[in-house]
Amino acid sequence: MKRKNPEEILNKISAKKKPIYENCSVYTIDGLLLFRCNRKKINWYLSKDLAETIEPKAGEDISIRLKFVAKGKSHSDTLWGTEDRANQCCVCGALDHLNLHHVFPYVYRKWCPELIKSHTHHDILPLCTLCHAKYEIHAQKLKDAIVKMFNMPLESRGYIEYPDNRSIIKAANALKWHSEKIPEERKNILFERIHKFFEARKMSDKMSRKEMIEQAMILPTLERSENFLEHGEYVVKQILSITRKDNSECQCVHEICPCKNGKTSEIENQIIEKNHEEEKEGGKINKKKVKVKKKDTEKNNEKDKVDDEDDDESPILLHFSPSKTETDDPNGSTIEKDLEILNDYVNRCCGELCHCQCQRLPMPDQITKEIYKPEGFELKSIPIDHKVPSSPKKKASEELEELVSKDINRNSDQNEIDDYSPTSVSSHSEESKKSDKELTPLEKEKQKNPMLERFIKMWRKHFLIYTKPKFLSISWQVSNSVYSD
Repeated sequence: MKRKNPEEILNKISAKKKPIYENCSVYTIDGLLLFRCNRKKINWYLSKDLAETIEPKAGEDISIRLKFVAKGKSHSDTLWGTEDRANQCCVCGALDHLNLHHVFPYVYRKWCPELIKSHTHHDILPLCTLCHAKYEIHAQKLKDAIVKMFNMPLESRGYIEYPDNRSIIKAANALKWHSEKIPEERKNILFERIHKFFEARKMSDKMSRKEMIEQAMILPTLERSENFLEHGEYVVKQILSITRKDNSECQCVHEICPCKNGKTSEIENQIIEKNHEEEKEGGKINKKKVKVKKKDTEKNNEKDKVDDEDDDESPILLHFSPSKTETDDPNGSTIEKDLEILNDYVNRCCGELCHCQCQRLPMPDQITKEIYKPEGFELKSIPIDHKVPSSPKKKASEELEELVSKDINRNSDQNEIDDYSPTSVSSHSEESKKSDKELTPLEKEKQKNPMLERFIKMWRKHFLIYTKPKFLSISWQVSNSVYSD
């Protein structure tokens, strides 16, 4: 595979045009620093006559003092909220072509409970587009491992596919953009195909030739079904929905189940043994290939090797430093150990392997339809850029919500709650819609989940190992908890 030129990466990936951090200061009436923010928020306070400008201190551009008594401490008691943040790449220190990177990917973060979402702002760090592109290669490999573990593709599941629409869209695009190069006979054939599509729906009489071509161009090939689920939504809800300790009894309803009471048939045991042997053999082959590749790269890239050795002398791994000895501690375990523990938690409810998948949430099916919409379907407004408009997202799978809530209610009836019991609410329940300030201490405690915490810390360790940042803010170096700034 051809390696991209750094200049090409800088040109292709968009970067922030304005400074990421403007480091404006907001003070209380008593003169205590409340938080840092950008000029937009400063202008809002001044426009509402809620604050007055004061003389900025050293290192500050603009400072304001509130005219009212603040209800809470805001971020005054956290280092992240009050420190002066530099507009530079946290990996290489570059000052240009900066972008913001979610250390814990946004695809998972947005489905987490409010307690986590409101306390992981420091996991969004400035990276230059070059370092960003380099790290995303490694991040994609970790996402691929998660895809395989949960059997949920990154493209999500629950689409309705219309394969027959493709030929209509191609014909419309050809007539719209390349009509001058196409012979008249071919034009007639292409338009006849489009005309038949709308004629079958009894719409051709009401539409002109131009309207048919324009509407055909924006026909969808995919639509979201009612049971559509995003990759991140399924992964987070699957982690939160499991209501058991490790190696508990099978919860499958069916009487004839290979996992019941840990009993499996001889044939199934043989299949398991074969799979283990194949995995071991595949692992040995992969190790040999990796060794060969390492030797080749060492010979060809001696200069890079020297640079890497210099970087290895003082890497910032902090409290997320992987331990040399095997440990289950999420702060010190390796990425491989985290994935192994997560896989056991999700896929091995009883014995060595779960055949019935009794702990798995329902997966929406992919639907393929030959005919798109019946006669007289509502025409969509034609966008200016002629791109296919994304259909509005419908409600998330109700079955999924019910299963998560049932598991939670069943667990809450117990006298003792297990250490590995999930959060008592899903990401769309009433409790999780509350802001962090509105949550009671009991509700906050219920939203904590040790396996989700491990999942987040795994991504933090992954970022540190593969980027080796040298310009991390002090607050990021100090902060360790998932639930507090």
